[in-house]
Amino acid sequence: MSGLVEFAVRRWQFTVLFFLMLVALGASSWLAIPRAEDPTFPVPIYTTVAVYPGADAEDMEQLVTEPIEERLAALENVKELYSRSSDGLAVITVEFDESVDADRKNDEVLREVNAIRAQLPASLQRLDVTRNENNTVAVMQIALVSETTPYHELDVIAERIEERVERVGGVRDATRWGAPERQVEVTLDLGRMSTLGIAPGQVLNALGSDNASIPGGSVDVGARRFNLAAAGRYETLGE
Repeated sequence: MSGLVEFAVRRWQFTVLFFLMLVALGASSWLAIPRAEDPTFPVPIYTTVAVYPGADAEDMEQLVTEPIEERLAALENVKELYSRSSDGLAVITVEFDESVDADRKNDEVLREVNAIRAQLPASLQRLDVTRNENNTVAVMQIALVSETTPYHELDVIAERIEERVERVGGVRDATRWGAPERQVEVTLDLGRMSTLGIAPGQVLNALGSDNASIPGGSVDVGARRFNLAAAGRYETLGE
């Protein structure tokens, strides 16, 4: 050690030059290396969200969470697997070793979840896989909860909030979910249809053709042009 110190003192020109080279290298690296407040790097963490309205936490655990966990646990390089089941909602998160290819593991998780979809309840409203990314660090969740308000009214309110949030500066995306899709069930009178000679397919075609908006073209009146719109979509249950 003393020899190195003695060399640095006697050859002070070399020492100064060496430190100047280090300063130049540091300055060059500072200017060349990309910098960001939240740098992006691949994270092998994936979250599966399942929505099953009407199911309690126990049903979600047995019918949805456990089958998905067993499928994902069979993948290689799984570091941690944890889940949370509640009424109508299951969240399964799988984390892999940092050494794996994040894009490849994303494909494997999607493949396994899609493969098991047929074994899950048919009335499952949502089954999505989300890849955790560190470029979307600012996340805010708003929950609308009511013991008496119907789902469709909550969905209307959520849609209004979604539209207003999307207009806020700096917001990348806003998505609402959780409310089941509204449906109208039509029960056919098979006996009467048989008497009238009407096939079920004719009823389906009639419902589909009536619930459509077809452009009606335009009409020129002098120097002005009016577009014709045929409003054929059902707006109310009575229609």
